[in-house]
Amino acid sequence: MEIKICHLYPDVLNLYGDRGNVICMKKRLLWRGIDCSVTGLPIGESLPLSEFDLFFIGGGQDFEQEILLRDMGNHKAAEVKAAAEDGKPFLCVCGGYQLMGHYYETAKGVRCDYLGVMDLYTVGAEKRMIGNFAFDFEGTPVVGFENHSGQTFLGEDTAPLGR
Repeated sequence: MEIKICHLYPDVLNLYGDRGNVICMKKRLLWRGIDCSVTGLPIGESLPLSEFDLFFIGGGQDFEQEILLRDMGNHKAAEVKAAAEDGKPFLCVCGGYQLMGHYYETAKGVRCDYLGVMDLYTVGAEKRMIGNFAFDFEGTPVVGFENHSGQTFLGEDTAPLGR
């Protein structure tokens, strides 16, 4: 068995060393005896996304997110939406997560319309939220670290991962 991972936009969405997330996933799969291949899909390149099993989209600043919108404008946006609608899993961090929503509005009021795969939108602010956090996921505590200035608002029928 082999899991094929597509790393979307590794060239511009790598703000926090997000390649490390992909390396970690690959290593953990190999430890479990599962072969894994990772294919980076940077700006300007295209592949049939239907051949992948999992997608990773990392984080980026406002500038990088605006750059990739032009690339999404060709046919890549439709392929990403189709993969999500087919039930393919996505691990999205920071700007990658925002990309899956309806839009992101910067702190300066610039609106970037995104894919709308998930019923959510994000609004940026001048003040950053930085620090440790914890939430409950079905009775299990999840601990993490946040460093962002955007606040995400969920649609009426969208449930949060935890509280």
